[in-house]
Amino acid sequence: DVRAAKETTSCTSECAEPLYCAWTEWSGSTSCAQCGPATTMRNRALGFITSDPGAGQFFFKVIGESECAGTQLNVSLCPSASSSCTTCEPRNCAFSAWGEWHEPTCVGLCERQRTIEVTNNECGDPCTGPLLSTKKCSVECDKPKDCEFSAWSEWSQCPPFQSQSQRSRSRTIVQQP
Repeated sequence: DVRAAKETTSCTSECAEPLYCAWTEWSGSTSCAQCGPATTMRNRALGFITSDPGAGQFFFKVIGESECAGTQLNVSLCPSASSSCTTCEPRNCAFSAWGEWHEPTCVGLCERQRTIEVTNNECGDPCTGPLLSTKKCSVECDKPKDCEFSAWSEWSQCPPFQSQSQRSRSRTIVQQP
């Protein structure tokens, strides 16, 4: 269909093996600061694995289609730092320079952006102010335009171990009418 933005087709699979929904191993913890109070973090993800992790080590087992996704973040206080710490030296937040003004939209607005170049530490001042700035710009948007699609993407991979599934490809609108 010339107006379609997505197409699907059938996938075929010979055999379906069981999948186990289980957590990955925890990532390594972030390091603790040498001085002052701090926290450490680690994370893990929930997903399918093909090997049996053992009794009690997975949430469910499937043959076919299902969803198994999630993340877990563990934040812990670091042990107290030594008493020989020096006093905190402030590092204040600083913005980058403003970027160039972008072309105006058809509603007559131009925008520019900036980023945080330096983040503050625990005793420094945080940044205050916007990261995005807009202003009124003159623009002519009266000329009608045809809708334009991008080229089709490659076909997606068929999901492993799933019979009766589909794969797809898509395209986006590159120019609004």
